[in-house]
Parts: sequence; C-alpha cells; structure tokens
Amino acid sequence: MPPPVATGTALYAQVLVNVTARTLQDRIFTYLIPEEFHAVARIGQPVLVPFGAQTDLTGFIVDLGDTYEGRFKLREITDILDEQPLFDAEYYDFIRWVSDYYATPIPQVLDVALPANLVQKARKVVFAGANLTDPMAVRKVQHEKNGRKALELVEFLYQNTSSLDEPLSGKGYTPKYLAGKLRLPTKAINQLLARLRALGLVTVETELRAKTAIKTIRKVFSRPEAETAEKLTARQREIVAYLRDKPEGVPVQQVVAELGTTPETLKRLESLGALRLEEVQSVRDPLSLYRQLQEHTHFKLSAYQQAAMDAVICGDNSAPYLLYGITGSGKTEVYMSLARHMLENGQSVLVMVPEIALTSQIARRFIAHFGSENIALWHSNLSDGEKADTWQKLNNGELKILIGARSAVWAPMKRLGLIMIDEEHESSYKQDSPAPRYNAKTLAMELARRTGARLLLGSATPEVAVFYEAKAGKRILHLPERFGGRQLAKVSIVDMKRERAQGNRNQLSRALDEELLRNLETGEQSIILLNRRGFYTTIQCTTCDYIFMCPDCDVAVTFHRTRNMVCCHYCGHEGERPQYCPVCAGMELSHSGVGTQRIEDELVRKFPEARVLRLDSDVMQRKHAHREIFEAFSAGEGDILIGTQIVAKGLDVGNVTLVGVVSADSAFALPDYKSAERGFQLLTQVAGRAGRGDKPGRVVIQAVQTQHMVLLHTEKQDYDGFYEEEIQQRETLGFPPFSQLFRFIVSCENEKKGQQFIQAAALHLRESFGQAGLEQQIQLMGPAPCVLPRIQARYRFHLLVKSFAGEPARQVVADFYRQTLSGSALPEDINFILDIDAQSLL
Repeated sequence: MPPPVATGTALYAQVLVNVTARTLQDRIFTYLIPEEFHAVARIGQPVLVPFGAQTDLTGFIVDLGDTYEGRFKLREITDILDEQPLFDAEYYDFIRWVSDYYATPIPQVLDVALPANLVQKARKVVFAGANLTDPMAVRKVQHEKNGRKALELVEFLYQNTSSLDEPLSGKGYTPKYLAGKLRLPTKAINQLLARLRALGLVTVETELRAKTAIKTIRKVFSRPEAETAEKLTARQREIVAYLRDKPEGVPVQQVVAELGTTPETLKRLESLGALRLEEVQSVRDPLSLYRQLQEHTHFKLSAYQQAAMDAVICGDNSAPYLLYGITGSGKTEVYMSLARHMLENGQSVLVMVPEIALTSQIARRFIAHFGSENIALWHSNLSDGEKADTWQKLNNGELKILIGARSAVWAPMKRLGLIMIDEEHESSYKQDSPAPRYNAKTLAMELARRTGARLLLGSATPEVAVFYEAKAGKRILHLPERFGGRQLAKVSIVDMKRERAQGNRNQLSRALDEELLRNLETGEQSIILLNRRGFYTTIQCTTCDYIFMCPDCDVAVTFHRTRNMVCCHYCGHEGERPQYCPVCAGMELSHSGVGTQRIEDELVRKFPEARVLRLDSDVMQRKHAHREIFEAFSAGEGDILIGTQIVAKGLDVGNVTLVGVVSADSAFALPDYKSAERGFQLLTQVAGRAGRGDKPGRVVIQAVQTQHMVLLHTEKQDYDGFYEEEIQQRETLGFPPFSQLFRFIVSCENEKKGQQFIQAAALHLRESFGQAGLEQQIQLMGPAPCVLPRIQARYRFHLLVKSFAGEPARQVVADFYRQTLSGSALPEDINFILDIDAQSLL
C-alpha cells in the first residue's frame, strides 16, 4: 500500500522507544501518527507505542515527517502522553552528543537529564468541557462513527460534573477508564476524545507523575453572591466575613487554626451555599524561604571587577573565561552584574555551584539582588514534584535565572546567554555514577558552543588543567585583591610530631586551643575543618593487632559514638560496636584516629561555654540540615562550626576570624595524580573563610608533613607558585592537561574471573589502537587492582589509558566499550565501566 499523501501536517514520527535490550537502545523507529494527533504532534513529546508483543511502551518523538520510504507496514502511536513537549530538536541533538561522547545509550542519558518519573507516571485526565450543554455541539457527533458512544460519554460526564460554570471543578477520568466503561479500544477512545475536544465538549489535561507531580491543597473560597446571611449563626457569619476580602481563597487548615473552627463547620457552610471548598493545584516553591529578603540592586564594582565584566561582555565566546580571584575578592558581585546585563538584553542565565549547601548560599545573594520572580533552584534535595514544576517553567521560558548544582546543566533554558560555574575546581561537578559519568563543565562548554552563550569559570584555586588552558588562551580575568581592601588571613603551620613529643595527646594543638579561647572571649566565631566524619577511624585489637574491617570492603570501619555503631563509609554497612577480637578473643580494643564527632567531644569538654555546631554527611542526611546550620552560624547562634570539607565552601560570615585544620595531611596523602591539587584547593579555600569582615583572620593548620609543597604554598596562599610546581610534574608524567585520561573499571564477586576479564580487555583494546594506527600515541597503565581493591563484596580492577591522540583515540575507546557491552563476551556477573576524562584513580 502506498504511503498517505502529505497534507502539510506530519504523518510519521521517529520515536526513541524505551527498550531494555542493549542492541536496540539507540535505535529510532518510525510510527504512523493517527489522524487525531496530526495537529498536535511535536518533537519532545512523550508517547505510548506498541513494540513487539507489548502495547504500551513509553518513548519520545524525536523527529517528524510526511514521507516514508520503507517497505514495512507501520504501526500507529497509541497515545501522546503530554502535548507539552519536554524538549525540542536542539535539546535532543545535545543529548545525542552526550550519548556519543560518554559512550552511553540515549535512553540512559535522558534518564539522567529529565527529572525522575516525569514521564513514566504521566497520564491524561478527561473533564467536562464548556460546551457540554450546547445541543448544537452534541448533535454534530451523534451521527458520526461511534456517535452513540459519544452521546453516552457526554451524558456520563454531565451527570458527574459538579458545576458546568467551572468545568474543571468536575471529576476527571482517564481515557483508559472511559475506554473500559464504553467498551472501546484505546485507539477508538482517542479518536472519539479528539472529536469531542474539538467541539469543546471535553477538555483533556495531563497530570505528570500523578502521585507526586501534581500537589493539591484544599482551599475555602467566599461566595459573595450567596444570599444566606439570614440562615447563618453569628459564628458562621464571622467565617464568611473573614473570607470576603480573600478572593484567592484560604487553605482549610489556616481557616481552622485562625478562627478556631472545624472542617465539619466549613462543610456545613458549603452545603448552605455560603462558601465553596475546592482542591486546587499547589505549585511548590523552593524559594519560599527567601521571599522575605530585602532587594538590593546597586553596588559599585572595583576596577578589577569592572574590567572582568567588560571582558566577558565585549569579548568573544569562542572559549571559556576564567575569573581567577583570591578568596573574598568579590566574584559573586561580578556574577550578579553579568546576570543583570544578560537579563536586560532578554537572555537567561545559568549559575552552577558545586554543592547543595552552596545553592542556598548563592541563591540568597541573587534573590536579595534580583528579587525572586525570575529565579529558580535546581539540586538533588528538591522533590520530584518541585523539579517537574521548575522544568516546565524553564521549558516555557518563564524563568530567567537558574541556580543549581551539577544536574542543572540539563535544564531546558531558553535564550541562554551566560553560563557561570562557581568554584569550578570542585570534583563534585563530575558524576561518578550512574552513566553517563559526565563532567558538568564539559557539558557546559558544549552547551555554550551550541547556544552561543558565554561561559565563565570562577575560582580562587582553579583546576590546574583549566588554568593551563585559560593561560594559553589569554582568557584569565584576575581579581588580585579582596573586596573592600581586606587582607588575607595569616596562616600558621603547627608540627603535630613536636606537639606529641612535648606531651600533648589531644587532637587540638595548644596553639589552636589558645586561638579558640581568644575568639570565645572576644565574641568572634571559629571554623574547624576535619575531613573525616565519625568518632574514631580505626578499632584495633591490642593483643594481635587485628583491625576491624568492613565485611564487604577492604576498608576499616569507623565508630560513630552517637549511635554506638561501626559503619563503613563506602558501602554503608553498619554493625554493633565490637566487644572482643574475633581472631584471638581479646577484650582490649584500642580506638585510634579522629573524626568530627571526636573533635566535637573535645571542644565541648575544653570549652563548655561554647556553642558548638557540627556539619558532616551524617548531619546532612536530614533534609535542609545544611541550610539550617549555615543560617544559624551566620546569625551568630554558634561560636564554633566543625565539619568536613563542606565548611570550606561558600561560607561568607564576617565574624569568622579563626579557621583551624586538624590532620591536614589527609587532604593530600592519597595515591592519586590530583591529590596535591585537591589538598591545596581544600586548605586554601577553608583558609579563605577567615577574615572576610572588618577583623583580620588567622588560620592554624595542624600537620605532620610540615615541609610538603602543598603546605608551603598554602601558608603563603600562593596559587601561582603551586601551579608552576604542579604543572611541571604533570608534564613530566604525561597527566592532564597534557593527555586525555580514560579509566576502565571491572568489578566481580569472583576475583580471578574479574582479573581475567580485564586482562583480556586490555589486550583487545591495544589491538583496536593498533588497527587505528594510534598505538604510538597511547599509554596503557595496568591492568591492576584498584587502590580500594574490594567494595561491596566485589573485587575491583582498573586499566588506565593516557591518550595524546585527541578525538580519534576517544572514538576508539568509546567504540571498544560499546562493542564490549553489546557483545556476547560480557559475563552477567561482570560490571564493566568506562570513565572518560577520569578525575580520580581511587
């Protein structure tokens, strides 16, 4: 049968179907578009389609056309789940690029990009339409195909609608329910609803994620036209009067609380016609906590800040700019000034921060500056419903500024003019799992290239590779002075070996004790950094030296005293505190090492009058805990804030004049090519929390390796000196930015099986490079056991690839990985992972 003749509307849809088979995951399938959907079909719409023996798989329309050159008989789209597209053609093209670059199937990329369950639980709901009582409209359908069924449906909706003046206040029904009631197949009910909808007899709304996306609240509305005053008691008239000047309605709970009434009384008043109760959609508002902030729209930029802003606005957008400013130099003011310029020119702005906690910090600054109407937040602590609301507003172009963590890079922003990535050096911009294991900075660069947006990276301690590229391209915008002329804090290094030799067995040095006491006496605040949570980090038998390990990982368990439990910080295993050694049955167990809980305990013991706050991942398991603690500390409700690396980022409290670092060596003692870089960044960033107000700051860093190059440069807060020393070592060893680094990771419950698999993979990969003529531009390192050789009862091996061949080598790596996953040589119990642009070797 020849294909239908094109009539100006799309007849065929290319659909990306959500199938699980690896060999089909990136395949696009052609479907006929039923006549009732011709006028509404759009790229980016979620649809239901038949596939194989299944009749209702979800998918997305990714292209439309009016011709079909194939020979196979096509099946029809069953339903369009949401007529509002979730993305457009340009967005889908970006998704395809990500899929190719990170060797990840497109459906997996979409699973990460789109808010969770945005599509899977979408459903249509049919309501009575405004013309339901119009005889002319009804007569038009009664003589058509399924006309009797159409009249039956009209009568059913009429009988079950509470108010035809407000049609959406009636009860809604899903097409599936109506199909069952009318005994019609899905295709027929869709055709019938399309005709009824065109005549205004029904309206069809889409509920996204029915269980969570649409949140409703029961409100009370006044009915000023009602003549019921003579029927009401004085108490009832008081309730009616309360509602009279509130046409937007009042939540039932608020009326009950403020007037001391009951829900039953309100229902009685509704039956008398004196008021109206209604379930209305409640749009979630993640910014509600900031609505009361006073707006500040003016501040004066320094000469350095103005020069940086002018360079971004007047320069080209061919590559990222690096805003390199010492801690406290006023990078946020530059961000806000650039954002204002973009908004004035009708463009939108994406602001990315590395941590959930920092989202609220910078959001406070932006909302106080711009107001809250055009700003949205995006991070993993938002509910699925909050993300769904925000996604649709962004997709509609209703919001102009988005502030969020890593995943904000996926947001469908319209007229994007500027992307700003604050604290760009942070490792949290890289996703470790699940696939795609993307770097948000890499995606932002590609997004900027596609949209023409400018990209600004900001940091006081830039990533070495980023600084290298910006320096080579002369795109460094330097802020060498603290805002307001304030000085950097003075840094002191304390040798803990000497402290121990002099009899100090505490975790805090005498110098840090003295400085803490001084701050408590003067009413100034202090921050203590220790990058380990828990109370003790190691439990050991003093008889046989057995160390208590996680049963599933090659990692020592950590004792958490508040719960009297031992925990593994890698797999989450928990157990009771051991009472004896399982090897020799010895009862003498020593507890060594130090965690945040133990430091907290020592601070409370030494300074009982101090108000001590703790912030680590244990505390942050409670939603909004980080924001509550930050706000309490910023408001002066705490004297000492102790925490892991989260306290080194984004805190700008003028009364903080002291920062202490315990066990600083742990920041740079890991067997990783970026260990020194991360250590310097962490120590310099936390030092920058001190002295941001009018009073000078002091920093006390406790360490054992006091002559390590990281500490020597941190003491001077000398990034340039650190960079020169580090970049020379990178060049000598051939690590990024002088190469591209790929890491293959294999895990298996059977150690020998996992080892054999990665050895075979290394051999085949080397052959692939040889066939491509790239063997001389590649270095293979390994395979070898990972630094942590066993996690979650699985043995781990890795293979590193240093590439000096650019994009051709990346393509070889990606093709090899895809072929291995899709082939029959991958055993079921083998996990095989590819990390492109690996940031860690642990």
